[in-house]
Amino acid sequence: MSNEILPRVCLIGTSNGVMRNGYAAELAKQPYFSYFENRSIGFSSSHLFFYALNQKKLLNFDYVILDFACNDGSLLYSDALSEQEIQSTVSDAIRQVIMAGSTPIVLILPIDAGSLTTSWIRRVYRDICERSGVLFFDAYHFAEEILSFDSRITQNDLFQDYMHVNIAVAQGIAQALGERIKAVWDQKISSRRHLLAGREYRFFSCSELGKELPHPVMRATSLVSASVHDFGPAMGYDVYLSDQWELAAVVMDFAHSEGVLSISGETNFRLGISSEHFRGDSDSLVFGIWPLRHHVKPHRNFLRINVLPKTNADAVVAVYDSLKRFPPSAALVGFVACRELNSEPSSSASHDAIELSEKLATAPVRSASASILSANSIK
Repeated sequence: MSNEILPRVCLIGTSNGVMRNGYAAELAKQPYFSYFENRSIGFSSSHLFFYALNQKKLLNFDYVILDFACNDGSLLYSDALSEQEIQSTVSDAIRQVIMAGSTPIVLILPIDAGSLTTSWIRRVYRDICERSGVLFFDAYHFAEEILSFDSRITQNDLFQDYMHVNIAVAQGIAQALGERIKAVWDQKISSRRHLLAGREYRFFSCSELGKELPHPVMRATSLVSASVHDFGPAMGYDVYLSDQWELAAVVMDFAHSEGVLSISGETNFRLGISSEHFRGDSDSLVFGIWPLRHHVKPHRNFLRINVLPKTNADAVVAVYDSLKRFPPSAALVGFVACRELNSEPSSSASHDAIELSEKLATAPVRSASASILSANSIK
């Protein structure tokens, strides 16, 4: 019996991480880890990390895989999220993983948005990783290797939709990533340093911020449960938040939200929420985290929350239509807020960033390519 010590790995990601037969399910089967925990939740930006960390601390993990590039990319291209905000959230997620005593690995999954080589979100994430000196796996490179392997395979063949690679590609990525994690573990390579993050992010539940709020109810799916406060249009609500913080994202149940959520402080932000996910009085939960394109700073330590009927909004979630059919409502779990860090940033990394997706083994690429060709019945 082998006495080899293997790493403990945690994944915090979005919808690609929760898909049945996706890359996370394949990673969990890999023989390279002693323990694998998946904390992924869909329909969220990189602000998800701070909610996930609030729900369960990172304890005794050797590696923490961070997978937010697909959702951040979609929000970046739709102008719902800025490049600067992505740099801030991902940098602070890396910092907080290191502070928890683990080594972060940033996974950059591709989305089907123009050229893979010139992808905007790919460049943003690679820049963060290279400046931070962390381990990262650029799965755009894996996709390019498949396209180079057989000229009959097109970029469209790699994806099942705009946001998600197909099963063959996902499983190939998992196999290649698992092998590379094992390799860096054997070589005792880590990235343990406090990074260049200029802001600290944190999740605040509604219960932490206000006492005279709607009574919370518990709603759950197979993946997540949350204490939800159903805000109605009858009156405004005041929530306390120290002036050193500013709101960066809302954490909501979109199954019970419709209308316009207005958040007012020193500035104002209005988020339009459509009926696409609306479930009325049902017990269903559509959990999601949506960024505020412009942060909202409290006015004298308070923010005002209002729920409005259809009106002008600074940003919209999904398809903004048919809002007159239901009374306005906003089912809030809480908020992600940020503040400037007091500590001086580090001036240099302890070592250069290590790209785990370089010099890929041919077996995962060959396997994924064969599956795609078989599915397409290309002879």
